[in-house]
Amino acid sequence: YLAKMDLGLLTLTLVYSILGTIMIYSASSILTVLSLKVPSTYYFFRQWIILLAGFLCSIFIIRIPTSKYKIPSIFALIGVIIALIGLYLYGKIVNGAQGWYDLGFFNFQPSEFAKTIIILNMACYYNSLIRNKERNIIKYLIPLAMGIVITLLVVMQPDMGSAAIIAGLVI
Repeated sequence: YLAKMDLGLLTLTLVYSILGTIMIYSASSILTVLSLKVPSTYYFFRQWIILLAGFLCSIFIIRIPTSKYKIPSIFALIGVIIALIGLYLYGKIVNGAQGWYDLGFFNFQPSEFAKTIIILNMACYYNSLIRNKERNIIKYLIPLAMGIVITLLVVMQPDMGSAAIIAGLVI
């Protein structure tokens, strides 16, 4: 599988993951010891567990041909929109934004998943249009409309940082 991968992108991902966990450790070690009464490495090891879970999921995902992503990406996009709307009923307020679901063992932020799902959905959709040599300009605007809907739902939380990233991805 490494022969088929973009090794530069893989290297950057690994480097940023390692640097990110080091930054988490340096930013949170004193805070966790003093306020939460947990070991200074609590967030550091928690982040490594999340990275390991992501790596294991990616091993499974990389085996799936990209042509198989089209239908699941549509359902994932609908799921993210429903999750973003559901935040107004069941969302937890963190730092003034109602953008999180409290699942007990961890908090879930739909806008983070929206970023990946938008990229995947738009790539599948535009690939299909290009393969079919579609000339109708309106069909090229449909994913942009979906992206605008998601961006507006995130703006209403308000989470301007995630909204700006999502808007940039859509553009």
